[in-house]
Amino acid sequence: DKSCVGMDCETFARALGRCDDLIASLDETWRNRRVKWFRPPQGYMGAFMADPLKALGYRTALADVFPLDTEVRAIDWMADFVMDHAKPGSIVLLHAPDARGNHQRQNNVAVFRKVFPRLKAAFAVGTLSELLDASEA
Repeated sequence: DKSCVGMDCETFARALGRCDDLIASLDETWRNRRVKWFRPPQGYMGAFMADPLKALGYRTALADVFPLDTEVRAIDWMADFVMDHAKPGSIVLLHAPDARGNHQRQNNVAVFRKVFPRLKAAFAVGTLSELLDASEA
């Protein structure tokens, strides 16, 4: 989740291209998707990102429910935060645990296991692409 703030357009385009190639090497369907999603690292977006993102077919999405999972360690608090702030159409951001151990995100798996059944009971849960499709119907 390295910030792109301070990058110029060319540097960002190269970094985005490397990430796109990596994902494509892991997912054979990647290049054929109708929409590819991009979340700006650390939530910061610059105008210089627009052209490279468009060239590779990305749409940008930000979350509206962020339980401070990069700082808070309390599983119940984070799960309750998500449930208190989620509403129809919300995008919830929980970071994947960091394999390098630089962040204490290991609790996020437990948060997900606790909150996902509650979200499914309260809302129709889906992917960003499913949410987009529903909004365009």
